[in-house]
Amino acid sequence: TYIWHVNDARLTLRLSSEAKARIERAARTSGFSSVSDFIVSSTLRAADEAILRSERLVISERAMAALLQAHASEPQAQTPDLRAAISKYEEFVLAMGEFVSLNKGHRRDQFESGNVELDNYLKHYARQDQKRGASQTWVLANPNNPFQIETYYTLSAHSVVCEQLRFPYRAIPTILLGRLAVSRRSQGKNYGRIAVVDALLRSKKISSEIGLRFVLVQPINQDVEAFYRKLSFKHLTDSEYWYFDLNQL
Repeated sequence: TYIWHVNDARLTLRLSSEAKARIERAARTSGFSSVSDFIVSSTLRAADEAILRSERLVISERAMAALLQAHASEPQAQTPDLRAAISKYEEFVLAMGEFVSLNKGHRRDQFESGNVELDNYLKHYARQDQKRGASQTWVLANPNNPFQIETYYTLSAHSVVCEQLRFPYRAIPTILLGRLAVSRRSQGKNYGRIAVVDALLRSKKISSEIGLRFVLVQPINQDVEAFYRKLSFKHLTDSEYWYFDLNQL
């Protein structure tokens, strides 16, 4: 039995000495600072891949009814918070430049947000996912250093499915705003809100070319829920997801 510490928690695994050595070697060659980070990141990666293979979120009948009601309703007026966020975004882009697709020139290895999972994803997996078509990563670089990443987010195609419904809508196409992180040096400067607005406007542009109405997020805690609520996201009944109606833009 081998024990690794992950932050304040313990991860206990039963494996052979050979397997332990292979894991340690893989962690070193992958550039991880610790075996624990490698194990957690690899496990989460496997979980994400399992979800992406299904490319859908199965929801309850009540949740689907709520989405269908929103789908059939007239567009809601933008809230003051959303209008202010869009206005701030427009000013911000003029000063900082636009978000661009992640490329090999960006210094992913230097990005540090304080969230190990999000940092490791950018460093080790984001480019792989782009090449495979699993998700697209958008970054905002420092205007004085175009390779220094200040914030990033990911978008991927998704669908919401209700097993109880067959017709007329059994599945609704959506976009998943899956990850979002801001570097330590840029935290507290509205970069997160700017990134969300960019993701919404990008999704709105895509919706003019394909059938698309909603953007999904999965907040990790109540503070993040409050953050998205101010940007006009609504909780999806019976689920951990929140959705944004692109008709508000």
